[in-house]
Amino acid sequence: MHNKLLLFLLLFFCTAFHAGDVNIKVEEITTNNNFKFLFVENHDLPVVSLDITFKNSGYAYDDQEKQGLAAFTSAFLHEGAGNSNALEFARKLENKGIKLSSNVSKEYFHVYLKTLSENLPDAIFLLSDYLLRPNFDDNGFNRAKEMQTVLIKKLDNDPQFVAKSGLRKLLFGKHPYANAEYGSLDTIKNITQDDVLQYVKRNFNQEKMVISVVGSASSQELSELIDNYLLQLPTKAEKSVHRVENANLNLGKNGHAFMDIPQSVVFFGQEGIAIDDPNYYKVYLLNYALGGMSLNSVLMHELRDKLGITYHISTFLDTNEHSNILSGVLYTDNSTAAQAISAIKQVFNEIKEKGINSQLFEDARINIINSFIFSLSNNDNIIHYLTKMQLHNFNVDYIDNYINNFEKTTLKDVNNILYSSLSADNLSFFEVSKKNSFISN
Repeated sequence: MHNKLLLFLLLFFCTAFHAGDVNIKVEEITTNNNFKFLFVENHDLPVVSLDITFKNSGYAYDDQEKQGLAAFTSAFLHEGAGNSNALEFARKLENKGIKLSSNVSKEYFHVYLKTLSENLPDAIFLLSDYLLRPNFDDNGFNRAKEMQTVLIKKLDNDPQFVAKSGLRKLLFGKHPYANAEYGSLDTIKNITQDDVLQYVKRNFNQEKMVISVVGSASSQELSELIDNYLLQLPTKAEKSVHRVENANLNLGKNGHAFMDIPQSVVFFGQEGIAIDDPNYYKVYLLNYALGGMSLNSVLMHELRDKLGITYHISTFLDTNEHSNILSGVLYTDNSTAAQAISAIKQVFNEIKEKGINSQLFEDARINIINSFIFSLSNNDNIIHYLTKMQLHNFNVDYIDNYINNFEKTTLKDVNNILYSSLSADNLSFFEVSKKNSFISN
């Protein structure tokens, strides 16, 4: 009885949310030196989070013969900055409780800073050293290269990474989105210290930079610190020889990589939808019903509950500047992989023909809204939304309107978009296993 009461209360609170529950005040700030950033002031905790993202700087912009340069630069920047070597710089961060990290995606180079409010000036100062005065010494360079070499070898034996990379190469062919994120053992050898220096000069500048801040600080204090410590960044980006065009996807293809493992890891995908497309929220809701709701999604119900051939299958929307994919991942025994792949295609065809029912539609919508509201309790998630808003030129009321976009979406809207958004014939699959499921016995 007690457990039933808890379940009832949980369901009650999870379905009671609506658009009015979101109360995030987003400020657009312009400093005296014309730096622009989005800011959410939050004094619940004495902590400040700051995200700097540089556009057109991700691994899609690496030279073919030097793939992995962007990711290598991210690793190399932790080998010291200013007048400090790697150990000294790490101790400066640790002594002040400052977290400073960076990572790379297809299009962007992301730098993330988190600090106690009282240490914000020290944190921004160290961030400026990190971006403006990296320590280009031989020992740090060789150490970073050795670490990336070890990482590449490790990932080459990771079934999920191999399958995900394999699908990307299958879909994108020679397009830069097919680049190896961390490079290969061959391309990493070609990277020199001068390549890293030129990467920093080419990409770390005010023109490419997007700044987002959340936490316990004032807009005036932040403006002054950003002006004081980031003004030395070049104003304009150097003209780059790297240019990424829109991708033409290779749809309906299959690929396989051998790995002596008992299960099959399968990544699959078809064309998706741009994040600024008017139909984006309809397709987002459709994807949630299809494979985004964990145990309650259509694909999990069909392949796990009915057929008993997987413990996990999910789908997600992968949106980028030059291509968009509705993608998914499947884990199954190698003996049932062919059956599972066939079942995925069948689900796509059946949903496209019949649509989804009202219960599934409402479940998906409620899950999306509840997940979004819960996510706003975390500053790291809020800062993610602020950066997304700037990268895609969304209005400052994006967060306030997010729920409303789903509340005004109807079942008819979603089912009307099915014909153009789902296609079993266009699904591409890449499997990692000891037996190729695409070859008939």
